[in-house]
Amino acid sequence: MDIWKRDDEAKWLPCPVCHQPKMLKYNSETVLKSFPAYCKKCRRERIINFDARIIK
Repeated sequence: MDIWKRDDEAKWLPCPVCHQPKMLKYNSETVLKSFPAYCKKCRRERIINFDARIIK
């Protein structure tokens, strides 16, 4: 089962600290509230709020 819609391209959210380009994968319907995101490169955890519906 494919969780990504065929017409919806997956994108990557960069790390807010080190700007690593591939920290979290998201699509146009992704909404994160108080999500603990961990970056493997800088080894830091940040609480992020993200709403892909706002980004165009």
